Amino acid sequence: MILDKFVKHNGRSYNVCSCDNCESFFNRRSDYRSFSLCIKCSNLSGGKKRSTHGENNKNSKLHAVWNNMLNRCRNPNNKRYKHYGARGISICSEWLDYQCFRDWCLLNGWNENLTIDRIDCSKNYSPNNCRFTDKSVQNANRGILRTNSSGFTGVWFAAGAYNARLQFRGDIRNIGRFKTMKDAVYARDRLIDDLGWPNQKSGIEKYTIDELKAIDKKYRELVKTPASGQHSNQ
Repeated sequence: MILDKFVKHNGRSYNVCSCDNCESFFNRRSDYRSFSLCIKCSNLSGGKKRSTHGENNKNSKLHAVWNNMLNRCRNPNNKRYKHYGARGISICSEWLDYQCFRDWCLLNGWNENLTIDRIDCSKNYSPNNCRFTDKSVQNANRGILRTNSSGFTGVWFAAGAYNARLQFRGDIRNIGRFKTMKDAVYARDRLIDDLGWPNQKSGIEKYTIDELKAIDKKYRELVKTPASGQHSNQ
C-alpha cells in the first residue's frame, strides 16, 4: 500500500509503502507495477507460485519421490545415477512436470508407506511401467545383482549342476538342480507364474539358441571348478 511519494536526490520518484503481509515500510520506484509487498514477502510469494501447489521436498514426501527420481536419471553427480541414468533409464516427458506426476500418483494408489517401482526394471519411468509397492515387492522385482555371474536372476552353477531358487517376503523356494542353464531359468519362470509372485522373470525368450550357448560357455569358464560354486539369489 502506498503511503506517500517523494523524490530522491538522483531525480527519480519513489513511493513510501507499507507491506500488506508483514506491515513493514519500504521504498519503491513510482514506475514499479506492484506496491503491496516488500521484497522479502514478494520473493516468498513467488517461490510458492513456482512450486506446484506449494509443495516442495520439505513439505511433501511425494515431491521428494519425484525429485529423487529425476536425480537418479538425470543428474550425473547423484550417487545412484550409475544404476539409472548411466544405464539409459529415463523418465517419460509428461512426468518431467511435477503436477502431471502428482496427478497420476494420486489416481494410482499412492500413499507414504509405498515406493514407486518399475514393473520391468530394464525400462523407463512411465505410467505404463510403474506401480506403487511395498519394499518386499520392490526387492523381489529388483535387477540382477553385481555378484551374479550367470546373467539370470536366481540361477547359479555349483557341484556340477545349475541351481534355481525363488524368494519373496522371506519365503525361499529351492526349485532344483538342472543340467543346463536354460532348464534352470525356465523352471524358475514357471514357478513365478504358478505362484503369482511379483518377481521379475528372466526374459530368456529374447535370446537365440546360439546366444544362450555362448552365455553358458562364458559362465562355465568363470566357474572353473565345482568348489568355486558361483552363487547368487538375485
